[in-house]
Amino acid sequence: MSGSPLWLARQECIARGLIIAAVGPDFGENWHRFSSEPNYEGEWMSGLRKLPPFEQSIAAIMLNAKEAVLAPMRPKLREHYITEPQWRVMRVLNDRGATDATCLSDVALLHAPSVTRILKDLEERKLVVREPDRHDGRRTLVTLTPAGRDIVKVISKDVLRIWREYSERFGAERLERLTDELNALSAAIKGVE
Repeated sequence: MSGSPLWLARQECIARGLIIAAVGPDFGENWHRFSSEPNYEGEWMSGLRKLPPFEQSIAAIMLNAKEAVLAPMRPKLREHYITEPQWRVMRVLNDRGATDATCLSDVALLHAPSVTRILKDLEERKLVVREPDRHDGRRTLVTLTPAGRDIVKVISKDVLRIWREYSERFGAERLERLTDELNALSAAIKGVE
């Protein structure tokens, strides 16, 4: 149907959008112009053309923020040969005490196979210990060893110092509101497919 009037109208609409994109130096800020052009039938153009540039997407902004938050902490973790996922597991164990692998997976936001591998590594380094649950023999609980608690204590001092600097730069109230809003966003969009 490459010669039909409908096909030609759609091509004209696409070309008009590309011209807007090529001519406008501020297209990145005005991506909505390209997406709001109706086609011959008065329908909106495809959904992909309605997306903002990737760097303006919420996913990119959140990834960038995550990297900015974690970057100053990484050298402190490396000093103790601890990876970010291992740190998350150790933090949860420090916060909650004896915990099973399922809870660790949920709270540390890690996949179960990753938690299994992390626990094996930490156990080999004598930073955690696994023991059967006294109340449920089918369940195994994980706890930090004294050496594991010492590492958490040392790294936590640096993390708190870094967090105070974030708070000073961004503002304590803004940081608290941001945390609340991100938690609300997570809750609101949970289950969207």
